[in-house]
Amino acid sequence: MSLKIHAGIRRILIGGSAGSIAQVTELLRELVPENAPPLVLLVHLDGGEQQERLCQVVGEMIPFPCEVVQHGTRLEAGKLYTPHSNYHLLIEPETNTCRLFDDEPFSYAKPSIDLLFGSCVGPEAEHTAAILLSGANEDGARGISELHAEGGLCAVADPALSLFPTMPAAALRRQPALRVLNPVRLSA
Repeated sequence: MSLKIHAGIRRILIGGSAGSIAQVTELLRELVPENAPPLVLLVHLDGGEQQERLCQVVGEMIPFPCEVVQHGTRLEAGKLYTPHSNYHLLIEPETNTCRLFDDEPFSYAKPSIDLLFGSCVGPEAEHTAAILLSGANEDGARGISELHAEGGLCAVADPALSLFPTMPAAALRRQPALRVLNPVRLSA
């Protein structure tokens, strides 16, 4: 099953951890930048500058221009964004603007997928798509469940096909109605 992105979607949020890079490239392979809303990719990586390298690595595999967000970055259609290392990233959904803040890890992670997904809960939830991929912890499970409950278009990678199934399995335990992507695909 692929996740069909409809015209009302204003942003796509993607979270993952261990084993998710291959899923990211599979997920975005069929999207073309001209038809895509802004994409925000948060993957847990070890080390201080790894988020910045993520933009370079993923940018070489998919046709989207990639940018590391700064505080106040306004998300633009057809671009891929990654968070700045060691900062949590929130989206101001009404304006599609990024807000970075330095705080303790949340769900044992910094940046936190739960906080990213949770930042779009509320009136703009129905204009947000969120996908949770492979990972070895439960970060993202709470945020995607809350976003789904508010009308967000939400899906997880099939745990059976994920190198590290903990993250998508935790989301399905919290919200069994989430769509399961097998294979991991998006379409416009």
